[in-house]
Amino acid sequence: MSRRLIQSKENPRLLKLEQELSSLKAEIRNYVQQEWYPVENGNRVSQESIREAVKEFCGDGFPLSEFREDVTRYVQMSNNHLPIDDFKDFMSGYTNSLAYLQCAEYLHLRKLEMEIWIEGESAKGKQLQHELSSFKEKRLCSLTKFWYPVSPKDGKRRTDKSIRKSVINYCKNNAISILEFREKVINDDDMSSHELPLSDFTKFMSGYYDPRDVVAYSRCAEYLALEIIRSKIRSVKQQAEWKKRKREEVNDENEDPRKISKHSKLVKRSRVEAEARALVDKIAAVPMTYDAATIPIFEDCDIIRKKINNFLFATPGLSTDYFMKAIGCNKLKWTSFNCAGKGKGSGGKSVVYAAAYRFFEQKRILEKLPKSQNRLIQEKRWASNVTRFSPNGGYERRTVKENQIGIRCHGPGAPCAVDIFVDIDVRRDKYLKRKREGKLYSFES
Repeated sequence: MSRRLIQSKENPRLLKLEQELSSLKAEIRNYVQQEWYPVENGNRVSQESIREAVKEFCGDGFPLSEFREDVTRYVQMSNNHLPIDDFKDFMSGYTNSLAYLQCAEYLHLRKLEMEIWIEGESAKGKQLQHELSSFKEKRLCSLTKFWYPVSPKDGKRRTDKSIRKSVINYCKNNAISILEFREKVINDDDMSSHELPLSDFTKFMSGYYDPRDVVAYSRCAEYLALEIIRSKIRSVKQQAEWKKRKREEVNDENEDPRKISKHSKLVKRSRVEAEARALVDKIAAVPMTYDAATIPIFEDCDIIRKKINNFLFATPGLSTDYFMKAIGCNKLKWTSFNCAGKGKGSGGKSVVYAAAYRFFEQKRILEKLPKSQNRLIQEKRWASNVTRFSPNGGYERRTVKENQIGIRCHGPGAPCAVDIFVDIDVRRDKYLKRKREGKLYSFES
């Protein structure tokens, strides 16, 4: 087979991939934000119609100010931003696009939810639930200022969970850490923007993701989409190079460089995973006086969650499953603890809390590091706190929160309970102050 014939077979494929890469980069850079507006019977609903619908919804006994507060608190809204000045201008007869779209979205969501509640579990009710989810997704996409990937199967926007899973798989296959992945993203010349704040990226990868904040989501999705095409281009070029060397008979024992590259990646991945597991096992083997059930804890839940996420991100090849198994827990308990929300006492009853604290104490002892300033303060504050939740002092192994009843956030006259996580350090200081002053009640002692 002649050299010209081989080139004619290889070049069209390479040219097609390069054109596909250029088209994707142009699509990302020239992305235009989608427009959404309320439609009824195929026609756009006017601002005057929405204004009258708001007045009809409120009636005589529900002030417009409370209607605006419900819009800003309604959890189903794609965006809760509605300044009072914009709302007043809109209801006074002036044109205001922000208030118009917010009020239209709120009224439509309320209408769909009421119809779903009436229909129940019937076929029409399920159809309405599907319509509700589609409407929320469409409205959310209209607020997205950055490019987002679309699934080739159903044409819908890829979820943040699928992008997060793809990032983890990419890091696992290339034997790099999550933080090294971020460095690749911000240093890639093909990216439309190099903006990827570390705080947004860690929140996205930890699951604390607000769909309205799409910077980390878009950057990760953009890099993965580009990397898929670039990997195919590299594969085609490697195959062409191998065939060229084989034709010239430089070495009869040449192998396909794609197989060599894949084998080297697997070897590197296995080596990195082995090193990560050896490190975890070495830390877990450090002897301690207390086990996880009795050790006094002097760091709150927020600090432990941050330490776990940072350790997983900074250790290439370490899976969450193996780390949780090493400290005597499982991934399901870690998910529950990690998603318990913010708060120093949020998630205190989880077994991950005490087990992870003990692990990081072993790590500190192994590395011969001194106690932090915060640790010394908490020892002074919590050392005498000996209860059934903390048998040897320290923070208590229970979730500490208070309930506030009567906040209206699901509609007019509909009270609900809202969990408010208190600052347990401040509460402990107040308790110690009353104890020093001799003002404790019998049930507090």
